[in-house]
Amino acid sequence: MSTQLSAKGQKTRSEILEAAFALFLERGIHATSVDDILEAAHKGKSQFYHYFKNKEDLIHRLLQTHLVELKEGKMPYDIEITNWDDFESWIYKVVEFYRSLGKARGCILGMIGQETTPEQELIRQDIQMIFEAKMRQPRKFFIALEAQGALTHGATAESMTHLLLSMIQGSVLLVKIYQDEHIIDHGITHIITALKNFERTE
Repeated sequence: MSTQLSAKGQKTRSEILEAAFALFLERGIHATSVDDILEAAHKGKSQFYHYFKNKEDLIHRLLQTHLVELKEGKMPYDIEITNWDDFESWIYKVVEFYRSLGKARGCILGMIGQETTPEQELIRQDIQMIFEAKMRQPRKFFIALEAQGALTHGATAESMTHLLLSMIQGSVLLVKIYQDEHIIDHGITHIITALKNFERTE
């Protein structure tokens, strides 16, 4: 497998990854075969196996590509959070990003995570790192609140970050199941209120 890709090779590899991403969102991981991906990308098997060992390797590289985008601050919601107003702006940007995927699609990370087997440890680690990168800005804000002693007893930056992530992922799943984008709109208010309740008022 080539490590130094020409411009043409990078384009071919990207087209395969993009086709896989779209099909995974539409059908799920297990219901999408390598042949399905190649048909959608208009590529041959020799091209696929030149860039990827197998479907699991493709998923790993797809996740790694997303992780690099997150680390380089290329996502629209990668904004600094220093107060609750900033946090509200951040969460609305996150919602708009998910909305751009379409209500029928949901979150590909959740799909991959649910279909990952115990043997696919590398993919599990990929998803964990992506979630951590996604939550980087709110986690920094929560850490600052914790350092200031501004959180209620028992609340930690880590627990608040995990709660935020679970609420967002849950809302995205419900939008897909019920085909109703208002679910996440209503959920935003409750997410913000729930997290603000962890801040001391006195």
